[in-house]
Amino acid sequence: MRVSMDGFRPQTKNYLIELHDIAPRYVPDFERIFAFMNDVGAGNPLILVSPLWGTAALRDESQVIGEAIERLNGEVVLHGLRHTAPGTLWDRVWYGERHGAEFSRLHEEQAFRLIEKGRAVLELWTKRPVEWFCAPRWKMGKGTIRALARMKFRGYLSKHKIVPMMGPPVIPMPVIYFDCGKRKSLRALNLIFVRRKFQHYLNRGKSFRLVIHPGDLNISGVKRTIDEMLGKLANRGWKPLSLSRLLKGEANTSISYDF
Repeated sequence: MRVSMDGFRPQTKNYLIELHDIAPRYVPDFERIFAFMNDVGAGNPLILVSPLWGTAALRDESQVIGEAIERLNGEVVLHGLRHTAPGTLWDRVWYGERHGAEFSRLHEEQAFRLIEKGRAVLELWTKRPVEWFCAPRWKMGKGTIRALARMKFRGYLSKHKIVPMMGPPVIPMPVIYFDCGKRKSLRALNLIFVRRKFQHYLNRGKSFRLVIHPGDLNISGVKRTIDEMLGKLANRGWKPLSLSRLLKGEANTSISYDF
């Protein structure tokens, strides 16, 4: 028997799609992303943009990124400035990549400068306020949080929750993601783990965030897994949610117990 903290009131089961790494370096993948989102029919995703991740000139990419965000019809989140940082031994061994998480080791002033520039560029491109932040790989310290508060961001996304800076309360909503570096063996192990986690959330009606990176749609096993997940969600009546609706308390993020 399943007893919810909300009693026996029926609840809509929801998920939130996060599109990570919308950036100049991934412009060639945008059409694939547009087609995927159109097929999914899950409007109003979170669009995480790293505005200067790539080598193209700013003026060459501003219109392309701005148009992409409009077509995706979602809510914009600043995803760092360039996404990358000096790589560590851990990055090379575990991810098979040299670059690291941009905000993982920054103090407040360093974080402030990057966020300030990133927001200015992104607001120039989108002609809309940028009020939410997500650190690349969800790695950041207290200095970054203080910088976000100084700049009056509404909140930030962590790996396990959505954190408004001044209310409403923290929303427990973990991620399911597929981007774990370039090593095929690690990707295969991660898919096993991801499927189990997904089934756990599905069975318990627990809201979560489904994270899609551009590269995910190019890997057949990952793309097939994403399609299977979305099919199961649709068959069981789950509905995609936007961040604005989530903040109004429309998602089922309550704690449940199984007996």
